Amino acid sequence: MTTRSVAWLGLLPCWLLLGACQAEDDRFSSSNSLDQIDNVRVWATTGSAVAVYSHAYTPLSFADGRSSFPDPGCPRVTDDGTTAGIVGDCSEASGTQWIGSAEVVRSSNGERQVTLTGFGEFDDPGMRSATTGTVVRRQPGPTSYQFDVDLVTRGGMTTTIQYTGQIEGGYDTATVWNGSGTVSRDGMVTPVGTIHVTTQGEVVDNSICSGQPVSGQTTIFGGTQTAVVTYDGATDCDADAAGSWSLDGVPRGRITGLTCATRQVGGGGRSCAGLALLGAIGLIGSLRRRAFSRLPTEPAGASGTGARRFGLPASGRRHGLQ
Repeated sequence: MTTRSVAWLGLLPCWLLLGACQAEDDRFSSSNSLDQIDNVRVWATTGSAVAVYSHAYTPLSFADGRSSFPDPGCPRVTDDGTTAGIVGDCSEASGTQWIGSAEVVRSSNGERQVTLTGFGEFDDPGMRSATTGTVVRRQPGPTSYQFDVDLVTRGGMTTTIQYTGQIEGGYDTATVWNGSGTVSRDGMVTPVGTIHVTTQGEVVDNSICSGQPVSGQTTIFGGTQTAVVTYDGATDCDADAAGSWSLDGVPRGRITGLTCATRQVGGGGRSCAGLALLGAIGLIGSLRRRAFSRLPTEPAGASGTGARRFGLPASGRRHGLQ
């Protein structure tokens, strides 16, 4: 939109721009309310422990020797045994574009320090987003992991995440996810604002239900409201990846789109098999896609939409993930 167009919009009557001359604070409160199931879905698929971890999945799985890239020239990778690097600003032969860089520094105690600098991957320029910040993953036990996330993703929306989580399990086993932190969204697509979110006992086990979490809950605290999303794949494994939700203790029924595909590295929503530990592949991709499926397309020349705010690859299998 040109500067002249923006100035012209400023001359329009209030009722044309807003539909009614309501108080702006009232409209903000209503449009972001946790009373709206779409808002709850977006927050749950952005702030669950699996979804948060997905931002670092690509570099971590590469550094752990669990994934590779199909095009030997893009992204450019380096590894001296201590530091693994992924550098974008290139296009794969398939047309997929990589931007920015990711670096993973390994420690002898199993810790991984991930630094993302404008890192992202996309097939469609309209879905471009870039993530900057750090993720630290520690390994206190053979199959126990802790992670701290401090990231900002910029595209059509700006999403800021500060989060601490835990994982029990391995790449090839069922995994249990816990964590809590804050997530903020800023932009023109609701919901926006800041929420506190907690995930408790989110179990991913493909042998029980492929495509959605088996059990556990994610709780969203927004203003004076509290929404709880309950995963039920163990007893109701369905095609639309549904669970249940409640608001301020009152049951509200089914909520769909809780796929075990929070994995952006696997933008497909295939299964939870890869969700063993860090391979939350199927789970992470689907949640991202569903959370952003309602975002409008930006005009030509825009910086990209929030649809790819995680900045992870579009297909886990494409990156050699099993």
